[in-house]
Amino acid sequence: MLDFYKNKFERELKRRVDLDNAVNSPILVSSLLVGLNSYIIKEHEFLKIWDVKDSIIILVLITSSILILISCYYIFHSVNNFLNGFEYPNFDLMSKYREIEVFNNECANEDEKMDIENIIKNKIVTYSDEATIINDKRSESLFKARKFIILNFITTTVNIIIITSINILR
Repeated sequence: MLDFYKNKFERELKRRVDLDNAVNSPILVSSLLVGLNSYIIKEHEFLKIWDVKDSIIILVLITSSILILISCYYIFHSVNNFLNGFEYPNFDLMSKYREIEVFNNECANEDEKMDIENIIKNKIVTYSDEATIINDKRSESLFKARKFIILNFITTTVNIIIITSINILR
């Protein structure tokens, strides 16, 4: 049974690393979308007196900016819980477990001996559960960030289509 608990704990540790690495793609795509929106602002010739087309482009740019900010919010939460960080549990120093083992070897009374396997098993279960909760929150934030990035991609694409069609019709 100890192997089952240990495997679950190791899976959560691996999931932690995977979540750390999974943030790279949303950051890259968000950067590209910011670049595309900057290009739209730079290349579109806004008239001194705005018409409906300019208003639509600005509205879509504002929507896109809001979506970028929301996705960044969720990315920052997933990466480091803003400035709070994540408090993943860790095992004590190995010397503490060695002390228990030495105590058990020197102890003559069987009732006073500590069940080190049970102590370790309980810690593994507790730490695994805590890591699962943290990883689930991080995963949810990453999902939300990706969702807003996709919406942003759609709005940016719509804006590019509008600007391209305006430039073709000129």
